[in-house]
Amino acid sequence: NLSAEIDRLNVLVGNMVPASEYQELQEWCVSMQGREEADNRRVKKEISNLITDIDECKELVASTMALSFSKILQTQQSAADICASKMSNVKDLTFEVEAAKTEISTLMDMLQNSEQKLRNQLLESAELPVATAIYLQRDFFE
Repeated sequence: NLSAEIDRLNVLVGNMVPASEYQELQEWCVSMQGREEADNRRVKKEISNLITDIDECKELVASTMALSFSKILQTQQSAADICASKMSNVKDLTFEVEAAKTEISTLMDMLQNSEQKLRNQLLESAELPVATAIYLQRDFFE
């Protein structure tokens, strides 16, 4: 500690040097002690400023991380919304495809029934003239 050193020098020097030199030496020691105290105050102020800067950096990093995390969450939510919308569209299309399959199946059944009816009608209409011709031929040959 500088104060203890100054006190020790005061005792030693006071016993060895003339009073005028002793006074000068004492003033020099006091000025050195003043410089040391000023340097200590300046260092403490710089340390305080550094601590403030570090705290500001921490806050900036924390807010940046919060913003980044918020952006990530927004992006994930947006992606989830898009996926949900696409899945809903797929479900709607699946339902429409199933409905179309059912309708096509019904139409195919109706077409087959109509075709069968038409065949039957053609056969019936074809059988009448043949039967009539056979009947008429029979009368003619008898």
